[in-house]
Amino acid sequence: MNPGLRTLLALSLTAVIAASCGKEGLPKPPESELPDPVKDLTLKATRGAVELKWSVPQKNQDGSKPPDVTGFQVMHSLLPIVGDTNVTASKPELAFVLPVPVDVSGTPLKQATVRDATAVPETVNVYRVLTFGSSGFGTDPSNSVSIAWAVPPSPPPSLDATAGERAAALHWTAPTTGADGKPETRSLWYRVYRWTGEAEPELVSGEPLVDTSWTDTSPAIDQTHSYVVRSVVKRGDAWIESDDSPTASIVSEDRTPPAPPKEVVGVHTPNGIELRWDPSPDVDVAGYYVYRLRPNGAADKLTPNLVEGTRYVDPHPPVGDVRYRVTAVDKSANANESAPSSTATVQ
Repeated sequence: MNPGLRTLLALSLTAVIAASCGKEGLPKPPESELPDPVKDLTLKATRGAVELKWSVPQKNQDGSKPPDVTGFQVMHSLLPIVGDTNVTASKPELAFVLPVPVDVSGTPLKQATVRDATAVPETVNVYRVLTFGSSGFGTDPSNSVSIAWAVPPSPPPSLDATAGERAAALHWTAPTTGADGKPETRSLWYRVYRWTGEAEPELVSGEPLVDTSWTDTSPAIDQTHSYVVRSVVKRGDAWIESDDSPTASIVSEDRTPPAPPKEVVGVHTPNGIELRWDPSPDVDVAGYYVYRLRPNGAADKLTPNLVEGTRYVDPHPPVGDVRYRVTAVDKSANANESAPSSTATVQ
């Protein structure tokens, strides 16, 4: 027998035995042998499936710790949608067996997640979770969650992204079929998800979109951002998503130079001509360049490296009137340089 099937049958038998406890005089285990039941089961429709989440109990029913939790069983049943006489309500059946989830180091996680990609369309799918301990007994069922399910739409078959000034312009193609391959005749909306680095995709488009284009005006500067679009259809109060479209990535650029510094003044000192100025009002300024003007108007950069403060000493100024200008440079990858300040003349 397949090991996975053997485990499933064994746990199913455990559930039957557990459900019989307390009937016909059969003993129940002491509370210390039963973990707390799940109380916060939640459901959402995402990426073409029903996603269930719940908190792993952190104590036993008598209040003792650590909790004696060995795993979970997800029970699934069906109800007809209101007014539908073609669907008969079904009894709860075992849908998933889940051990206590752990991270890569083996440490138990505090939240469990299961995705059901086999929800039955045009019915109300109902879910509950049973928690099991080492005694082999199960707790009372969790709270129930339900959704009137529909065949998910197909994802957009193509997605293009163009980087703009602190923005990403996205365009995609509408799908023509549902996830079942049949022609799509329903009204479609869309959701845009973005992630950076190893982060999880985050919904950035707000309410579902009607159009097949959208501009993200909030990406962080000088970082690679990846995008996917999911088609959505509405079934009752639920928005049912497709799987992900192809991924499109951009690097959001800052092409706008900062404002120039103001009030540049200079005085003679024993060390040369000392220049001072008011800083640029922009918050992303990395520093400043100082230029000295020749009689013909050409400018020589005196500072190959950025001046981080608002003071600079020209150690070898020429004789006579000397003219200076200062620019601000931002922290972006483009190192945008401002227009020059007004000219300061030192006599």
